Amino acid sequence: MNEVELLRQAWRKLWDEGLSAKVTEDPRFRAYRGYVGTRFTPAEIQSVREDFEFAFSMKFDPPEEHVLAWYIAEEQFGEAAHSCLKICDYVQKGRSYSNFVKINFLSRKASFYYNRGKDQRILDVEESKRNLGESIFIHGKVYFSSVQTGDLNVIRYEGYYRNTCLLLFNICSTYGDADGMIDVMIECAKRDRVLLDPFLPALREYFVPCFKAAISIGNAERKRGRLVHLSRLVDKGILWEEEENRSEAVQILGRLSRAG
Repeated sequence: MNEVELLRQAWRKLWDEGLSAKVTEDPRFRAYRGYVGTRFTPAEIQSVREDFEFAFSMKFDPPEEHVLAWYIAEEQFGEAAHSCLKICDYVQKGRSYSNFVKINFLSRKASFYYNRGKDQRILDVEESKRNLGESIFIHGKVYFSSVQTGDLNVIRYEGYYRNTCLLLFNICSTYGDADGMIDVMIECAKRDRVLLDPFLPALREYFVPCFKAAISIGNAERKRGRLVHLSRLVDKGILWEEEENRSEAVQILGRLSRAG
């Protein structure tokens, strides 16, 4: 008997009508049956979803690898917008998941918004910027948490954060939207438990030339005023992992606020 046949046999037994309610209403059983449903290609997605949602509704935290299998099945099924964010939120609220697991799923949530924003950048620029901004806010939290806890994936999380900043600023620069860049940086700087270091490459590459072009076409004083406000917000050591990054960002913003 091959692996597929063994899987189908197990699936039939898990749906045996002779099983008592004491078994089928146990969240541990439902989570396990949901996991088995993810092993099919394609997954038995409706049953998987119902079983895992039942388990979480009963305040049971399924094993991390089982929840991850559900998340991947939803992605592959094309239902990410409906369920993937919900899965990430379930993990954040879970009482038994480690900080490592919670950070991992929070990063997946940030990547979901990144991918959606990236896909929308041609047909719906404003929605693309909104989703990329949301991704940045979450990445900021992920990066802060991974630095604070010594997470082994901190370099990977930093890369995701940096690349999202670069993509958003690239889009804003293409459309001359210096204000959009300022808005995101201000909002991020106002949030708790974030670090801003991964903004620096985007600040250098896209914000500087975009802002110079923006003040050359009008409303220069208003734009400089916003930049002064931003500079004051980011000039806090608690928002930076490296002091030299804080110093460079403040210098860049200061020079631009005085630019003619």
